[in-house]
Amino acid sequence: MKNKLQATSVIGEALRLFKENPGLFVLLALIGEAGVIFKVGFMWLYNPAKDIVIDILLYYLIAMFVYIAFTYIANKKYLKKPVTLKEGFSRASELFLKYVLVVVLVYLAVGGGLILLVLPGIYFFVVFFIADTICVIEDAPVKQCLVKSREWIKDSFWQVFLAALLMFGISLVVYIPVYMTSELLSMGPLKGIVEKEITDMVFESLSQLFIMPLFGSVSVVVYNRLKKGRK
Repeated sequence: MKNKLQATSVIGEALRLFKENPGLFVLLALIGEAGVIFKVGFMWLYNPAKDIVIDILLYYLIAMFVYIAFTYIANKKYLKKPVTLKEGFSRASELFLKYVLVVVLVYLAVGGGLILLVLPGIYFFVVFFIADTICVIEDAPVKQCLVKSREWIKDSFWQVFLAALLMFGISLVVYIPVYMTSELLSMGPLKGIVEKEITDMVFESLSQLFIMPLFGSVSVVVYNRLKKGRK
């Protein structure tokens, strides 16, 4: 069967998935962001060296753990199957190391492509768009996650690319007002009371309550639409 993936319908389905499960999706994002705020905020306040490398490492490790649980739960919700938070986080515990390896390989491919030439980086970003999703849903070997993502997406490359652009566009619409609010508060009522870095971190986390579920939902929709199209 020829795949009929359309970027606008992907975004529409992703937003619908979010609207059908707003409380659960925001709760998952909040769990991830609460962990980030606590860990990074604690280190920022009490670590004299303010080691940015450790901050970033903790941010991504916590975010990835929660993102695995979110992807697993979002996929079940998309398929109208029952699922619990416990099942989602159990999946995250089982697949965490494999997932990190998949994500690192994708980041290396995309980052290397962007450094050498911009276009290869964009290409790798698109063809490996659902590599991590395949890892979570299918528990496939690392290499198969990458190969299958590329194989499935190659015939729908431009539609996945457009869906990613729309996803980032919507995220900017959400993020920019939040960022501007943070800047205004930092220069106004909160100036001299709370460190600007703390204010920025808190407001960025607020924006992630929508952005993280959006990214995860788009990946789940793309995965399921491509899978269905190959049957």
